[in-house]
Amino acid sequence: MLRLRYAVGNLLGTSPVTKAFRAVTGQPMSYIKVLAYHDVPYACIAQFQAHIRFLWSRYKFIDPRQPTNGGTSGGIQILLTFDDGFKSNKVAAEEVLNPLGVKAVFFVPTAAVGMDDPEEERRFVARQIFPRSRADAIPKGLRFMDRRDLLDLLRAGHVARQHGQLQPARLRAKLGGKRGCAPKH
Repeated sequence: MLRLRYAVGNLLGTSPVTKAFRAVTGQPMSYIKVLAYHDVPYACIAQFQAHIRFLWSRYKFIDPRQPTNGGTSGGIQILLTFDDGFKSNKVAAEEVLNPLGVKAVFFVPTAAVGMDDPEEERRFVARQIFPRSRADAIPKGLRFMDRRDLLDLLRAGHVARQHGQLQPARLRAKLGGKRGCAPKH
């Protein structure tokens, strides 16, 4: 509980460290918080929306397409990232982030782009993402984004990055050489 209270206090700028910084300098402490999400099940989309709206009402979100000043503008800046390329991430972007104008970085395992067999996807998740799990323990609805999903995210102003197993050129090739894909995670 103490750890959670400190983490929340740090995010809100009320931790002892941030209070001391403000007392000494007279300025708010400037830094970037990176929030990483994985699967955002549709059943949890309302909770995710409440979380993002809370943050959006209090902090500045970083647009990953724009250079940042390293958090020196004063206060807390937030960068949103999504790992593993699940379809639920696209739903979260379309239903929650896009209406607020919030942009995120999506780290996608390139080997998963284009998989269209749900059982193959479950085996991949069990082998590469949750290595202590059996494929039959992975939820059947846990699917990866396809090329079209990623292109939709790029068109909406989000950024896709390569995550893991394959060479960066492979993701770029799967997206037809589209910009917004960077060399590494």
